[in-house]
Amino acid sequence: MGAPQQTTWKGKKYETLTSAWDAVIEVHEELKRGTLRQRYDQMGKPAVLDEVVESALRRNMLGRSARGPRRTRLFYRGERFKTQKEACKAAASEHGYSAGTIEQKLYELDDDTGCVDFAVKALLQGRPKQAVYKGKQRKSLEVAMDLACKDHPGVLKKSRLRHHVRASRSKTVDEVVEFLIAENPRTRWPSSPIETIDGQKYRVCNLPNCRLAGERQSIDEFPRRKNGQHNATCRQCKSRKSKQKYARKAAGYSSYENRQAEAEERIRMQLKTCNICSQLLPFVMFSKAHNTADGRQPSCRICTRGGKAFRDFEKGDLKKGFAIDGRRFTRLDYEKVILLQGHVCAICKSDDPKTPKPRESQEAMDTQTFAIDHCHDTGEVRGLLCTQCNAGIAGMYGLNSKAKILSAAEYLGVDLS
Repeated sequence: MGAPQQTTWKGKKYETLTSAWDAVIEVHEELKRGTLRQRYDQMGKPAVLDEVVESALRRNMLGRSARGPRRTRLFYRGERFKTQKEACKAAASEHGYSAGTIEQKLYELDDDTGCVDFAVKALLQGRPKQAVYKGKQRKSLEVAMDLACKDHPGVLKKSRLRHHVRASRSKTVDEVVEFLIAENPRTRWPSSPIETIDGQKYRVCNLPNCRLAGERQSIDEFPRRKNGQHNATCRQCKSRKSKQKYARKAAGYSSYENRQAEAEERIRMQLKTCNICSQLLPFVMFSKAHNTADGRQPSCRICTRGGKAFRDFEKGDLKKGFAIDGRRFTRLDYEKVILLQGHVCAICKSDDPKTPKPRESQEAMDTQTFAIDHCHDTGEVRGLLCTQCNAGIAGMYGLNSKAKILSAAEYLGVDLS
């Protein structure tokens, strides 16, 4: 036989295993030496006995018997019930589960953790952490959100609540509800309760601009809905709102049919409104697109060019990017500048943009515009030039001082006096 193995329990070393068992039994009188040895052998004879003792205590608390039916499933929160079904019902009423769900979880657990307490704990661990409403862990997020919407009718919508809960990822339903109520106004006026006075039912109209605002009206003044319940708005207010709605529709406001007909008419006339400068322009002023209904880009060519240049301007690429007064250059700015220049190039005074290559299509000829000249040091727009003058300025970019320009003129034999 080998030397006796030293064991440790609660940080204290024992020379033999028997002395360790004696110390454990002295503290825990309900344990037996045979139970401890059995758990010790099953757990691979560890040197530290803390886990062995804890497992034996749990086994003893559960009251598991080797013979006969298992009595562990009759216990819940230390109380023993007559039947397993009664124990599961007690747990179900407290946590919102059905008794059948808890019983099913009991059969999934092993023999050592077969009481109702461990089944409820296992079910709670599978619940989402966000499903907390009024300080209680609910069965699911849907249940928690349904309860919140039921407690706040007319204030919270489930779709809106679900969006905020998913976006937060860590906040509970309680925190999201508190945020929505504190930071956001009510989406609609709440319904007033129905009061019974002397056998007659009365209600207050929920609209603040009602002619009898805040005064009780007979329940007959409130029309019924399809489900048989009375509306929260009185008949006169409903009639007034309906008349206003049809008046707006007749005037063409907020009418989908009118907007659709107007859009189809514009497509037929080859016209489109730029979403930047809001000008109604012909189709040729818009670049082609394959993902729009009319086959054209939403913004005109000049606004598109100005937007791309402004993004380059913000990135610091002043050679490509430009702006006017620190903002995006649009078609309105183009028309202002060309009007100040008299619809001619700022240098050669020509009214022809002078594109270097002739364009074959009439559409390309109709979209010819002057080039937008800007300073490469500041990014600010200086004026509009024809293509030839703009290319010449670009080639003379290195001559950025008056002395160099005079020297170049002297070299070319041009008299500037």
